[in-house]
Amino acid sequence: MPVLLVPVPYSVNYHECSQIPDRENPFKLVVPCYIEQNSMQSIMLIEDNPADAYLLRDALRLNQIDDGITMAQDGETALMKLGAVDRGELSLPRLVLLDLNLPKIDGFEVLRSIRERENWSNIPVVVLSSSRHERDIKQCLALGATRYMEKPGDLDGLMRMGAEIKNLLQAVREHAIDHCDHASVLG
Repeated sequence: MPVLLVPVPYSVNYHECSQIPDRENPFKLVVPCYIEQNSMQSIMLIEDNPADAYLLRDALRLNQIDDGITMAQDGETALMKLGAVDRGELSLPRLVLLDLNLPKIDGFEVLRSIRERENWSNIPVVVLSSSRHERDIKQCLALGATRYMEKPGDLDGLMRMGAEIKNLLQAVREHAIDHCDHASVLG
């Protein structure tokens, strides 16, 4: 199973760790499956690229988003974790951040599955993709994506994305938005 190198200063509680951190080593080896900052799950990040996942988590942290984060590195794992919600093993995420180009089950199918399941259908889903293809954007919005955001190529863009996610999460907390209230494209 792939592992993710995570710098020690990134402060989260790790579950399903492949190795206990070595205090002499500036890195930890972590299986990027289930990362939780507190007991209340708020964000599910579905991303297969460890570097993108790390940068996005860091942008969220820098935007003072302290919500629990559950990671899934492919579509199949994401759907299994959402199934754990149905079994009462995890709490329902308030927000899903979804990459399109995933192994096993792609982001389009994950989004379709979320919208088809009664228990999951109102979860806001933000699609994060490097694709600028209009057909991808239209398909995501037609499938019920709350937002479509192009992955930024620089730190400023990443911080703007983090701020937009923070605003969306705040709207979700205030029950001012569900999956179809503000479907939009941000790039």
